[in-house]
Amino acid sequence: MKLGNPNLLDRRVLRAFGAIAALGVSLLSSLAYAQSPSPFAVETNISGVYAYTQPPAGLNPLTASASELDLYGYPPRPAASESAEAFAKWATVVNPALKRVVPQLVQTNIYHRPASNLKLTQNSTRVTSKNWSGYALVHDAPAFTSVTGSWMVPAVQQAFGACTGGTDYSSQWVGIDGFNNSLLVQAGSDADAFCDNGTTTTTYYSWIEWLPSAEHEIFQATGAPFPFSPD
Repeated sequence: MKLGNPNLLDRRVLRAFGAIAALGVSLLSSLAYAQSPSPFAVETNISGVYAYTQPPAGLNPLTASASELDLYGYPPRPAASESAEAFAKWATVVNPALKRVVPQLVQTNIYHRPASNLKLTQNSTRVTSKNWSGYALVHDAPAFTSVTGSWMVPAVQQAFGACTGGTDYSSQWVGIDGFNNSLLVQAGSDADAFCDNGTTTTTYYSWIEWLPSAEHEIFQATGAPFPFSPD
């Protein structure tokens, strides 16, 4: 995935794009309500939603304390018991060379929604849904406050031989809660294709969504979309 110059978007509670940094960019998305979560966070154009500003030039996230990481909006350092791969992904996300920006969030009319029409098997280890696929922590899973996901943004087009004059949509995302309830915050990417008269136009962008709102597309502070495309 390409996103122009590497940028780091960070707010509180949901850290959703961390592992994408392994492909050369990092988007850390999170939410905060009521009050700024840190003196180094500023409110975005959405009331109650904050973005962390650039940390001090001398701060090294690799050696920073846990409290410093939290203060400046970085995800927590992996535990010593975690794999070397987990630490390598975290180190890529907290790379001090990444530039932070305060984004503009523009609401669309697209809803990704929670998983619906869930059907669990007898042992509740597999589930089917009409609008969702992936992995979920359920039942007695440990409590968690952040989540990361990584994926390759697909190059899209309508089916071969089809050019319907309409748009086909696809999304890839990670979220917290919403598996079998209406409490949900999630963030991801969209890869859409429009075809008419033999000509295909593609659209790629990043978004964040928290119920009951539709998704909010993530723009630069200037109002321009981030350069965003499959690699």
